[in-house]
Amino acid sequence: ENLQLTTNSHKLQIKGSVVLPVEGDKDRLQQVLINLISNAIKYSPDADEVNISVEELPDKILVTIQDHGVGMSKQHLEKIFDRYYRVEEHAPHFQGLGIGLYISGNIIKRHDGELWAESETGKGSTFYFSIPH
Repeated sequence: ENLQLTTNSHKLQIKGSVVLPVEGDKDRLQQVLINLISNAIKYSPDADEVNISVEELPDKILVTIQDHGVGMSKQHLEKIFDRYYRVEEHAPHFQGLGIGLYISGNIIKRHDGELWAESETGKGSTFYFSIPH
């Protein structure tokens, strides 16, 4: 909700909810959400929405952030969580240091969770993370 106030270009479509408490560092988990949603906005300049969902599964919480932007080829998916890695074809058009996904991945790992992505060039990206509850 706070991020929606920072963008006029994209509507953040949020669905789902969590009833069970989640143990973790609220500030660090918020940092992950801010990074993933900000990236979704940044890398979808010609789109007008970002889809965010949260789902309570039997043993974990699953969060999904989907954009309708530039996407990336599968060869980059394994590397995007490496420190300082940037997708070369996007680097001239989008600012960044290549550490946001690396930091997010470490935060999720410290919460005994997983962070991964699916993407297709020209069709956007979907980032997922899960953490136990």
